[in-house]
Amino acid sequence: MSNLEATVSMLEMLPEADIEIIYGITKKMFDEKQGSPFKPLSADDILRDLEISSEQFKQGKCSTAEEIVARARERYGL
Repeated sequence: MSNLEATVSMLEMLPEADIEIIYGITKKMFDEKQGSPFKPLSADDILRDLEISSEQFKQGKCSTAEEIVARARERYGL
């Protein structure tokens, strides 16, 4: 089992309040090392992303939530 898989297994057993604390600590560490990946988007950026998403949906390049969860369960043995 990889470190990532072991960590995910442990996180799944924690209550949501503990996960929120861990997220805050992890985000702070990430931001200090790399800068935040969560940059504000302009209205134009959001509209462009929505156009791209809409086109991908029309082309069938999407998955249902159920399909994504099933793949995650299979991949990580959940």
